[in-house]
Amino acid sequence: MTVIFCLSTLLAIYTKLAQPEFIKKNAFMTSLFDVSYFWITMRLFGSIFAIMTLYQLGRSGFGSDLTGGTVLYSCFCPGTFFLAAGNIYAAGCWNLD
Repeated sequence: MTVIFCLSTLLAIYTKLAQPEFIKKNAFMTSLFDVSYFWITMRLFGSIFAIMTLYQLGRSGFGSDLTGGTVLYSCFCPGTFFLAAGNIYAAGCWNLD
């Protein structure tokens, strides 16, 4: 999950700065990585907190099984499902009308 967070953050920053053609031509990739600066900041904070939890850096609350560890380790499967479903829905692959 940490790798996904960090990769998403890096690709969003890369897309905002370099405007790569392979992302701009693909509607799905554009909806995932061409986001506002607010969401890039949120992804950056999420990546930092995920790294802190994974390596148990900082205060004990970040890596504890009662707080950050639960979110990072126990919610991996549901989190992955909702992340994928949200991205597919945002890209317009599901027609719910």
